[in-house]
Amino acid sequence: MAKHRTHSIEFKRQVVQEFLGGESPHALAKRHSISRNLIKIWVAKYEAGGLDSDTAAADVLAMPDDVFFLTQDEVKQALRDASSFDWAELVAARRPITIQDLMRHTAGLSYGRGNTPLHARYPVSSDSAATQWTGAEFLEQLSALPLHYPPGTAWEYSLGLDVLGLAIEAVAGMPLGRYLDERIFAPLGMVDTAFTVPPDKVARYAKALPTDPVTGAAQKLRDGTRPHKFDCGGGCAISTAADYLRFAQMLLDGGELQGVHILGRKTVEYMTSDQLTAGIDITRLNEWPNLNGYGFGLGVAVRRATGLGGMPSSAGEFHWAGSTGTYFWADPAERLAVVFMAHAPGTIRFYHRQLLHALVLQALE
Repeated sequence: MAKHRTHSIEFKRQVVQEFLGGESPHALAKRHSISRNLIKIWVAKYEAGGLDSDTAAADVLAMPDDVFFLTQDEVKQALRDASSFDWAELVAARRPITIQDLMRHTAGLSYGRGNTPLHARYPVSSDSAATQWTGAEFLEQLSALPLHYPPGTAWEYSLGLDVLGLAIEAVAGMPLGRYLDERIFAPLGMVDTAFTVPPDKVARYAKALPTDPVTGAAQKLRDGTRPHKFDCGGGCAISTAADYLRFAQMLLDGGELQGVHILGRKTVEYMTSDQLTAGIDITRLNEWPNLNGYGFGLGVAVRRATGLGGMPSSAGEFHWAGSTGTYFWADPAERLAVVFMAHAPGTIRFYHRQLLHALVLQALE
């Protein structure tokens, strides 16, 4: 495993002060939202909508010798010299935003996908934000927006993991993609995972159908062969089913894979435990067809009970999905890790997630 350079405690404190305020199984896919988790069933390169969030969350926790932030540290500033700004001043905040808020989606941020005027002012996706702005420009745009809720009071899926990814860059002193490669991808043997499809792998890059199979509407996704302006932690990674399955298996095995140690066993337990307390409004979480009965950990949805869910599963199962159809879950009770890769960004992806659970679990003896 590549050893990350060690920063002095004073350097870390200074940075924290500034920041806190059906394809082949080897096809390449874009994991929107799953960069948040990194897992797949086929090894083909897809537009893996969703991969980054899980990896960014794991990234913060994969620092045994380099403790850059604690989950209760405050996010007081927008990762650069913005000392006059504090998101918490824009709402009747009970407290500032914390790193935990970013990781469990309780920071008061959102995507631009809701039906309120404030939602319309937020970037519609991590991918679109990283295509339009540099990291610094993104933070400037985001920090000018009001929060939807006081931090820690309500769950809403958001751009928080993109902020977290830029925080990692500020502390690590390198782009997020390079840091992830050194600390997670390379040690795990995830040889096809990156933020851009290289020229020698373009032939394996899986693309979406030209029209949505349900609505018939035209659909077109961003070209993953072109680099973003920054490595977004919320959903800009490209990977394969085989690579992501290695990431999923590492989490299922308590932070290790084939003798390679990435996370501590208790760290994985903490990451995959429900972090939503009784006082947090989960109305928006329950609006997702496959999330009834789930809480949320640090980057992953967590099944609260065997029953009460929108699909069959076990208590303690954890998962996340990509906005373009990719999906993974791990079930510790069944010692099961599943990765599903598809370029299907329409509403059919919600059906796929529920159907996949049913088909896989029905096959268990």
